[in-house]
Parts: sequence; structure tokens; C-alpha cells
Amino acid sequence: MRRIQVVIYREDEFWVAQALNVECSSFGKTPDEARDAIREALELLLDDDSGLEIQEDTDARLEELVV
Repeated sequence: MRRIQVVIYREDEFWVAQALNVECSSFGKTPDEARDAIREALELLLDDDSGLEIQEDTDARLEELVV
């Protein structure tokens, strides 16, 4: 089983799901669609690894910096 950290955020009218420790991203109209889309993309990228698990991390935090 591989654990992939994914952040999901809104960008305009879509939700973007971006893997943090693998170069992969996807999107959907809802957070759930974005999560499903990145799961599919990661499975294809990692040779259909059916043991892929995306877990919610309650300790994660997203910050926005304006520079």
C-alpha cells in the first residue's frame, strides 16, 4: 500500500487535487470528483496500484502567502 498526500483546493469553478509527494494533479467540479480523478490518475501513473489509499489528515493545514 502506498500513501500519497493530496491537497484539494478550489480554483475558479473547479476543484484541483494535487499530489504533494508525486508529480500528479487532476480536477473536478466538486471535491469528491477531484479526489476520484486524482485517484484514477495516480493508479495509472503508478501502474494500476490497487493498494493506493488516500486518507484525510486532520493535522494538515493550508496557508496562502501573498508576495
